[in-house]
Amino acid sequence: MSFRSPASLLPGLIAALLACGRGSSPRESAAAAPNDSNRASAASTPAVPPATGVPDTSADSLATTFRRAHERRDVPALLALFESECATEKIRALTEEGLRSHLDDPIQAARIEPPMSNRITSYVRDGTTYALNVPLEGELVIVYDTATGRRSSYPVGTVNGVRRLGTMCPR
Repeated sequence: MSFRSPASLLPGLIAALLACGRGSSPRESAAAAPNDSNRASAASTPAVPPATGVPDTSADSLATTFRRAHERRDVPALLALFESECATEKIRALTEEGLRSHLDDPIQAARIEPPMSNRITSYVRDGTTYALNVPLEGELVIVYDTATGRRSSYPVGTVNGVRRLGTMCPR
């Protein structure tokens, strides 16, 4: 049995938070956190392949579809809202892990807002550039607790006429 210091777990935690749309940017955390590229997969279940299409393109529909899938605890339906074809298996797994971590949290509000001013749209890690795979048009904001402000946000963009949630992909 090996012991891993809390500092060695930080890169994985940061990646998981970014997959949920929360936390500091990789640029901010890179100086403070060691690189742990040998970390095992964060999710215990295999990543779900990207959806072949999402029928409704309106912003309200995206928020409603997310809310309904969350209420059903339907992780494949939640993952189908993401434009994830180009994402690495690790990014897909982290996205799934982030979604699963909130399944027991009731959604208080789900809405589309303008893009966050501090949204990171690209970064470099281990010599690879990662970039947001949708044109940033807004944020799907999911509020879990209005009293504390606990929430997640996901980048939103239109791909082939369909509103999708974005993810980071290697370029």
